Amino acid sequence: MKYVFLILFLWSGMFVVRAQSYLLIDNKVNLRLCNFHMDLKGNFDYYDNIVLDLGDIYGSRFAGYNWKGDSLVLFLETKGKVAQKIIVLDSIKSVPILPILKVSNLKTLYNSRQKNPNAEYRFRNIKVKINAQGWIECYQKDSLLWQKHPNINTFSIGTLGLGYQNPVITPDGQTLLLRYATYFTCYLVEIDVNTGKQRKIVRNKIYTPFWYSPDGRYILYTSKRGLRIYDRETRKKFKGFGWRDAFWLYR
Repeated sequence: MKYVFLILFLWSGMFVVRAQSYLLIDNKVNLRLCNFHMDLKGNFDYYDNIVLDLGDIYGSRFAGYNWKGDSLVLFLETKGKVAQKIIVLDSIKSVPILPILKVSNLKTLYNSRQKNPNAEYRFRNIKVKINAQGWIECYQKDSLLWQKHPNINTFSIGTLGLGYQNPVITPDGQTLLLRYATYFTCYLVEIDVNTGKQRKIVRNKIYTPFWYSPDGRYILYTSKRGLRIYDRETRKKFKGFGWRDAFWLYR
């Protein structure tokens, strides 16, 4: 009997479904909620007929969102003033919880992501400390896993180092994403939480946010030429969406 349960367990593991990714997209004319999928050629698909037009926002800019019960609160900025618009999303059954490293206000979440001096971030049993000089330390409970100097020689000379903007973390809690500034450009750098191994992945525009998708596969970021999506599995960059702003949908 125990072998039957083992077979059933292994069989069920073959059908584990990743968290569904939804995007809130500001295309300069209206705001749309889309069920996200991208094929190997970089084509952005709408599928399962989940494409919701959340209204005309011409003249406004989508600045971010929050949840109020089952309703989505949209923040629309017009000439420096922010208005709220509430949308009931009863058609969305499951929205993942944002795997955030610390409790932050909207300004931190959706604008500059500039960190506070001597910042400390927590996610499950992981603690990340970044001091005012940019040194980064990662702990599992109270045990130090690794430590990083703010400047990484192999990435060229850094001006602000790794610890200038708030880091983000993958939904599985295994990878950190930070920004690294040099004299000439800015990069996004992934660091393995357990080993401290680092990898420079893409260039991004300074002071812009960067996000993992709910399934952990994609990174939404901003280059000097607009919004981009990076596929972590294929290591391909996709461009040409024509969006002004976009956000992954999380609770």
